Amino acid sequence: MAGAAGATGPQGPAGPVAGSDGQFIYNNGGSAAGAPLSGGLSITSGALAFTDVIKLRVSNTGETATVGNNHVETTVPRACTVVGATWELAPTSTGSTASTAMLYARRSGTKTSLLSANASLASSAIFTDATGTLTGSQSLAAGDTLGVDLVSVGTGSSGHIFTILVRYS
Repeated sequence: MAGAAGATGPQGPAGPVAGSDGQFIYNNGGSAAGAPLSGGLSITSGALAFTDVIKLRVSNTGETATVGNNHVETTVPRACTVVGATWELAPTSTGSTASTAMLYARRSGTKTSLLSANASLASSAIFTDATGTLTGSQSLAAGDTLGVDLVSVGTGSSGHIFTILVRYS
């Protein structure tokens, strides 16, 4: 037969409450404090997510023709999702023709274009946002690769770079 229940103990201290939505809460000298996320950190669906920048240089500044080895690839170190891309070049003069390139992923050996069409950049503009033409959220596993094929070089452009934003799982 069980004995009578004992007295209820005192209530413990309240947990830390600080900051606002989307902030880290931390101990600041015994008091709760909040800090905004930065440096590629964000909260996605209640989980901490790390966004990284991958730069792929297809040609060097000063190369004004499509180079013989017109592609570059890099292996992703762990599972991630491609969330955006930016196209960049170093124009040496203003011209009417545009450089074009295709961003792609090689997953389990199969090459898949990540843009709905070749990225196009007239040499009179330095940056263009390619995120609107991504073919959708692209998930990659550790060991898959991201790459860029330089299709053509516009008048006066050189130093072609794709900057890719990935969010690690």
